[in-house]
Amino acid sequence: MLLCGALTLAACGGASPKRSDADRVRDTLAAFGQASAKHDYRRVCAELLAKPVIDSVRRAGLSCESAMKSALQGVQSPKLEVGEVTIKGNRASAKVHTTAANQPASDDTVALVREGGDWKIGALGGG
Repeated sequence: MLLCGALTLAACGGASPKRSDADRVRDTLAAFGQASAKHDYRRVCAELLAKPVIDSVRRAGLSCESAMKSALQGVQSPKLEVGEVTIKGNRASAKVHTTAANQPASDDTVALVREGGDWKIGALGGG
């Protein structure tokens, strides 16, 4: 997802126990793409971002939802493609290609962390 600075992601819960960690990371990134496309900032904050990301946004004086709204506000028709996923213990990274209407495509590596058994977006950062 294009964010005017890439969002580093982590995985989300509710996945089947038979799914691999790489599949669950992909699920989280797909959920982020869907929530972003729908401007569902509440879901992004409640389900997809790791606690340290939310805490850092709050320390900057913003609510998570207002920060996501600001970052994603002008993004129209976003598309997210997940490439290679690498898992190392409780951390993961995924190569992500994003496109959106009237914006240049972006290739980023998204960092994820396992939080409470779920993969969550691990950081906000540049592409």
